[in-house]
Amino acid sequence: MLRKLILKHREIPIPVPVHTLGEAIHWLENTFLLKNDAVLTSAILEDKELINELYRKSVRDLRLNESSNLQIKIETPKDLSSQSLDVVCDLAYGIAIRLKKMDLESWQEQGAKAVGDLEEIHSDVQLLLDLLAHINGLSDEIPMHMSTINRLCSLLVLENLQLRTSLTGENWMAVAKVLEKQMLPHLRELAREGEAIQLQMLSHSV
Repeated sequence: MLRKLILKHREIPIPVPVHTLGEAIHWLENTFLLKNDAVLTSAILEDKELINELYRKSVRDLRLNESSNLQIKIETPKDLSSQSLDVVCDLAYGIAIRLKKMDLESWQEQGAKAVGDLEEIHSDVQLLLDLLAHINGLSDEIPMHMSTINRLCSLLVLENLQLRTSLTGENWMAVAKVLEKQMLPHLRELAREGEAIQLQMLSHSV
């Protein structure tokens, strides 16, 4: 019978009879997950990650004893939002740095040479937008703290559409304008705002 498990690097005693992995997960769900609106993101038994196999009966029926080493990681919407915001900030800064390094003036007349880089920027901005949509969907409370970011997100959606249209039409002056005058400042502002929200989360004010 399992007596304890490791949850977020802390040893947690189990006060009820737990004989299988499925019983351990059930106890976790009722004790931690449901109360905190959290999700299970990692389940390592004897150094083997089983999070993607928990749906299998044979895995949930695995017998546990007092010496079993079960390490669990759970995350709340706030945890997941902070992690996703970190990725968004890094991505926004990265795109902004690439745009700053591009000599936009020099390729306005020969932009076809930069199409590969521009396609990557378009894809990266779309990834950023998808991540922001993911963050907003994590909890009903999250969007309340992201009004500025969501405003910037709406602008970037339109700008990315403009970029695609200009690329398709090989209108290099329009491409340069949307990148330099619109996307670049908005990406920088988004990264700064994302970092500010992360700091708020860390100080428990969100």
